[in-house]
Amino acid sequence: MKIKHFIVLVSGLFAGILSSNAAPCNATPNPASWTDSVSVGGKCYCASTNFDHDIGEVKPAGYNGLTVREICERIGPAPAGNHPRYNDIQCGNGPANTSPDEQPECCPGRVDQGRAGCQTIGPKWDRNAVFGSGNNNNNAPTTGSVISIKGNNGKLTSSENGNKPMNCNRNSVGGWEKFTIVDAGGGKVALRGNNGKYVSSENGSKPITCNRNAIRAWEKFTMTVTGTNQIAFKGSNGKYISSENGSKSMTCNRNAIGGWEKFTWQNQ
Repeated sequence: MKIKHFIVLVSGLFAGILSSNAAPCNATPNPASWTDSVSVGGKCYCASTNFDHDIGEVKPAGYNGLTVREICERIGPAPAGNHPRYNDIQCGNGPANTSPDEQPECCPGRVDQGRAGCQTIGPKWDRNAVFGSGNNNNNAPTTGSVISIKGNNGKLTSSENGNKPMNCNRNSVGGWEKFTIVDAGGGKVALRGNNGKYVSSENGSKPITCNRNAIRAWEKFTMTVTGTNQIAFKGSNGKYISSENGSKSMTCNRNAIGGWEKFTWQNQ
């Protein structure tokens, strides 16, 4: 055998060995532990809560520098039910984490169908839910929008003109009940009141206020779509703003989104 042909043969065998070791494509999908996303009504929802293998910090192309974690927070949780389950974070569309079983040649697809569903591709993330598109259903308000924010109690949120902690107890929209959505960078937003000041979470240590002159950590919020024209705000402390049902001043100290943490928005 000529040396050239021998080298080509050995190189091919070596590449084959590396390829076979690159992804455990004989692995058996486990819906209980492999589910990172689900598809519902033609939309993909993130189902991962730990964002394993650092996938949460990946910035997919075409999402203006948002991380996977920020994208998932904007989309919000999937509706309850038994839905098609996928191994990667975007229903078979990637990006894959560093685990070999999520690579395109292996098993990024439906884990609830066993190995037969490994190459199944579902819907992608709903870009309208991520970036918003006006005052349409199931979207977030866009940057620059002036909105009112109504709590689950049917009352409107007031900035109190920055003179005291904010409340969710107003019956109609006046100046103090209007807020401008401001891009705070990194997929986060700030809320600017009619007084020109920004809403602060106060890091959850006391009721929220609208009296800050600049956007710093406590004035940045992750906005999550929770339903039809409905959103929630998570502060830099990892807690959600609560309307407190209008019974006392609003706070940013809730661990999960319940009724009091959901707000209906409307353009003004």
